[in-house]
Amino acid sequence: MQRVEIRQVRHRHELEASFDLWGLVFSNESREFFQERLDFDTHYADETTWIAKVDGVIASAIQIFPYRARLENLELLVGGIGSVATHPEYRGRGLAQEIYTLKSTGCRKVGTIYPCCSLAFTIFTSSAAGSRCWRSSMRSTPSS
Repeated sequence: MQRVEIRQVRHRHELEASFDLWGLVFSNESREFFQERLDFDTHYADETTWIAKVDGVIASAIQIFPYRARLENLELLVGGIGSVATHPEYRGRGLAQEIYTLKSTGCRKVGTIYPCCSLAFTIFTSSAAGSRCWRSSMRSTPSS
């Protein structure tokens, strides 16, 4: 039986493996594109990259891009979802959906009120995981 572990990146070598995965899956961009984007981002933190490891191999990865948004007079800390990737050998197992579901909780742990589901919401709108995440984030609306 395969061991699946879903969590945030803890070590640089896991981030390096995520760069490799993104470079493989997003063939229009190189591995270096992803590495440079994060290495030069002064706001990047490892807890914004989530991975699914299958028997110790990073099989899927997703990132949160925290930013501030304004809604009338309110300033909200939100998190964009991006770099959603699963290695071709591990597709069809629901790994990205599992990360996505747990990642919406991770958004709240890093202080994000709304997991802003731009790219991932489009991908998962018909899935139960996407629907649950969206409903959950809407219930988390702060009271004025």
